[in-house]
Amino acid sequence: MKILVLSDGMGQSDARGIEIISETLNKLSRRGIKITLVTTLDHFRDPMLFNEWKNRQERDGLKIEVIDLSWLTKKNRYLALWLSKLLTSIKAMQIVVSQKPDIVHEYSSSPFLFLRTFLVSLFGNTKRVHTIITYNNKFLSQSFWAIFGNLLNKIIVPSQNYAQNYSQFLNAGKIEVISQGVDMNRFAAAKANRKLFNIPIGKKIILFLGPPEKGKGLFLLLESALKILTRNPNSYFLFVFHRKLYEREYERALEKIKETFYNHKKAFKVIQSLI
Repeated sequence: MKILVLSDGMGQSDARGIEIISETLNKLSRRGIKITLVTTLDHFRDPMLFNEWKNRQERDGLKIEVIDLSWLTKKNRYLALWLSKLLTSIKAMQIVVSQKPDIVHEYSSSPFLFLRTFLVSLFGNTKRVHTIITYNNKFLSQSFWAIFGNLLNKIIVPSQNYAQNYSQFLNAGKIEVISQGVDMNRFAAAKANRKLFNIPIGKKIILFLGPPEKGKGLFLLLESALKILTRNPNSYFLFVFHRKLYEREYERALEKIKETFYNHKKAFKVIQSLI
């Protein structure tokens, strides 16, 4: 099987779900599925980090086509954003014609791009799949754009809320809910989980789950932690980070957490992601 994957901004240092996408593509590639990824460098801040990521993917057999507009982003971010979508689309169409993939699968945060998935797939006899990977409340991400989803074979969304909103505009049979790394039928703050991670019974858990970065609100939470503990001594802070993809950020975050809880060492725990 051959799959063409489109995803604008896969090289971003601020993630936007790229860890979920990249690990999925790696696993499929190791199973012998031929994957070509078309992506952009339009928002990238750290070229060395992107090269590390790209080399790791290619070692697993992925073929990666990169549209590099990082130079333009510094001059005109919005022009780079729209131009990247155009160039990515053209490159994807060329690949559909030359490689004839079985599936065109696009990852984005906007149902407006359902239309692009359809237009790209027209150049070959392919199945059309689109995954909404992150929340976005901008105009091109409003639910009514989901009407373009009727042109596709399958729409994958991260929550039941998305499914309900999109079902107003497209055939509900096309929608599949796949939660992002969380099995909603199993997830619970159960006693067994507290025992597994040695978290005291009865504590009120404040959970941070995500990349250990400033932009995700981690350091804002840490600034508030001591005030929270003063008002609610029964609070317990649980930090779950993905270390492998964010080694440098992880070390900085860990240092800041230890500094924050210097006099409250039993009020927090740091766990590396199990995913």
